[in-house]
Amino acid sequence: MSVGRRYRLEKRLDGHVYRPSGVRGDVAVVPAGVPTEFRSREREPQEVESLVVRLEPAFVRKVAEGADVEPDRVELVGVLGGRGAGIERIAASLLPEQLENEGLFDGLYADSLATALAVNLLRNHSSLGRSAAYKAEPEFQGGLPKAVLRGVTEYVEEHLARDLTLTEVSGVVHMSPFHFSRMFKLSADLSPHQYVLRRRVERAKDLLVNTNLPLHEVARLSGFTDQSHLGTSPRSLRLASG
Repeated sequence: MSVGRRYRLEKRLDGHVYRPSGVRGDVAVVPAGVPTEFRSREREPQEVESLVVRLEPAFVRKVAEGADVEPDRVELVGVLGGRGAGIERIAASLLPEQLENEGLFDGLYADSLATALAVNLLRNHSSLGRSAAYKAEPEFQGGLPKAVLRGVTEYVEEHLARDLTLTEVSGVVHMSPFHFSRMFKLSADLSPHQYVLRRRVERAKDLLVNTNLPLHEVARLSGFTDQSHLGTSPRSLRLASG
């Protein structure tokens, strides 16, 4: 995805020639193994800034299988230039200015973004086309049953101090990460990452107010990799709580 100023390039993707005048937010999708070439269309040197995100083919296959799609019957379709709203939003979440609080960029968040990107590619940039159907698992059509949701939240609570991943949490209920994310949000009104982040913040506040633990220990027990990610000082919060 282009993240800099306007540019003029000649791009070649698998023998096809594109001559876009690119702007910030333009997206290129390059399937693995497809030859590409970029040449400047300006006489003077020009700087092109891009964010490159690479997904392992094995990961994309796994997401496809979890979405009830036979990966061997799907081919990603490359494109150079143009907009891709879903990809643009996901990629924007990976920009450095969005990751200043690096402790929030944990395994669960990374898994969620990677899964969302893979689904977007399969749905909008593959031989399936935009009309591809992604059906939910029948037993969870309306969201996770209360008992199942409780099992997930109890697992999260028990392992909150760890770097949880989407694959790990979805495995608690034996669901694919793709279906689990959709069903969990239907049930909790939050994505799995948002829910875990909220619980970490709530645990940190509880520990800051009700214990005398040092800040680094509060951060560790709450699942934050660095005490600066708590966004407050123990003294100010403890004074405010009386």
